[in-house]
This record gives sequence, C-alpha cells and structure tokens, in this order.
Amino acid sequence: MAEMNAAAFSEKGNKSFEKRDFDQAILDFTEVLKLEPDNPFAYNKRGMSYINKKKYDLAIADFTEAIKLEPNKFGDFYMDRGCAYAINGNKSLAVADLEMALSIDPQNKTYKETLNELKGKKRGLWQAIKVVYSTCWRVMSMLGSAGFIIKFAFVVTPFVHLICLGLAIIVCIVWAIKK
Repeated sequence: MAEMNAAAFSEKGNKSFEKRDFDQAILDFTEVLKLEPDNPFAYNKRGMSYINKKKYDLAIADFTEAIKLEPNKFGDFYMDRGCAYAINGNKSLAVADLEMALSIDPQNKTYKETLNELKGKKRGLWQAIKVVYSTCWRVMSMLGSAGFIIKFAFVVTPFVHLICLGLAIIVCIVWAIKK
C-alpha cells in the first residue's frame, strides 16, 4: 500500500512540476520521501523544484541526499547539484560535480559542454549557436507532452527551425559582444 501511495504522490509531483507548480511539487515529493525515505529520484526531483524556487541550498541538500543513496550511478544527480553549486556561486564544487557526472557517462555532450562552460573554455560562435539550439531542444524534451507538440512543430515546420536558429545566432552574437 505504501508503494502505491508513494507512486501516486510521485506521479502527482511530476505533473505539478510539468505545470510549473513547484510549491505543490515540493509538497508531493516530500510525501513520497515520508513513505520512501530511500528514494533518490524523489530527492532529485524535489531538488529541481527547489532550484526553480531559487532555494539553492535546499536543492543542493536534496541532490546530495540523492547522491548518497545512489553514488556513482546517475550522472544527472551530479549535473543537477553542479548546476545548483554554480548558480549559488561555488564554481569549484560545480566543476567537481560535472567532472564526476562525466566520469559516470563520458559520452554525455551536455555534461561536457556544461563543464567546458564552467571551466571557461572558449568556443567558436558556430559551436555556441549549436549549444544554444541543442539546449533548447533538451528543454523541450523535458516538457513532456507540451514538449512533444513543440517538437512536432519543429519537424513539420522548417520555418520554426530557421526562427530558432536565428534567435540562437542573435543570442550568441549579443553574448559575444557583451564579453
């Protein structure tokens, strides 16, 4: 019975997260953790909810707990905590976490690109455009069904690709000028 309730809270939390109702998602994942205190995914998802509420210390604590429960297994846990550290101003811990994520999944392009950004490695304008474009695609993938609709528009309408590519180019040029 407890697993079914935890699963229901987890599903509710995921839906709240997708709707960007992060307060409710935090409550739902907290309920999951009351029923399953060793659930690393609930800690990670609650941590992501805290990031969206700009509660970085709480997010870091949750990511750390997820990592303690499943060390060296999920690179995303390290990636998420590393991003929270970076946002919170702790670059050295962010780099360490991204290096750990990359050691778990050495082929992950997102880990490599994020680590390069944290280390301040320069990249060409075309590569920056590619990163912005692929990051937008990754974010849409995380949106669930809404992301599917947006992706469908990308596939069906080449014009949408051109608009996004144009926006990516403009963002990168403005970023390069400001540097």
